[in-house]
Amino acid sequence: VVVTTNYIKEYYARKYDIPIRKIVAVPNLLPRWWYGDRYQPNIKTQQFQDNKSKPRIGIVSSLSHYNIDHVKDETGQIAKDDFDEIADVVKKTVDDFQWVILGYAPPQLKEEIEKKKVQCYGCVPIVQYPSTLYNLGLQAIVAPLQDNEFNRCKSNIKYIEACAIGVPLFASNCIPYKGTLPENQLFSSQDDLKDKLMKLKFSSTGAYRKMIEQQ
Repeated sequence: VVVTTNYIKEYYARKYDIPIRKIVAVPNLLPRWWYGDRYQPNIKTQQFQDNKSKPRIGIVSSLSHYNIDHVKDETGQIAKDDFDEIADVVKKTVDDFQWVILGYAPPQLKEEIEKKKVQCYGCVPIVQYPSTLYNLGLQAIVAPLQDNEFNRCKSNIKYIEACAIGVPLFASNCIPYKGTLPENQLFSSQDDLKDKLMKLKFSSTGAYRKMIEQQ
């Protein structure tokens, strides 16, 4: 059995009673032909300067991040999905940031998208994904995750993608990003995320470039 992280390796061994020696963890990596030559910190730093009054913040999500069927949890309440982690922040900061959605449109932002307060680009063929992501001219990407077993089994692929295109990632303070991202790019609450994004907005171009290079 080949998996992408040590966490899911241990989970499979425990869940399905598979000898752990029969499970191999091979980390996700990005092929150069797909992502190569998109790390351009000079261009990204200039874009940050150009959009300083209203930085472009990306949310890149597939359908699996949203509870569109209103599935209920064990208490009978509608289960929260990953976007619930940041929905209020987006709604309250549409005048501070240009929020940009690539992928499935969050149901929580239906009104904001219809009123053009949030940009939504929908899904693209997978081979076009890196170039589309890069060409959005983002100053940051936000990756919200609920802290549950399904998400803990994931790899830090969004971090690797953000590194490859030279854009700082801000992610939930949980596996798979905990221990990978710098502490100042992990958020534990909506207020925490808002504070970190506002700090980014008022950063110097030198500090912004340093974030790119540290990633």
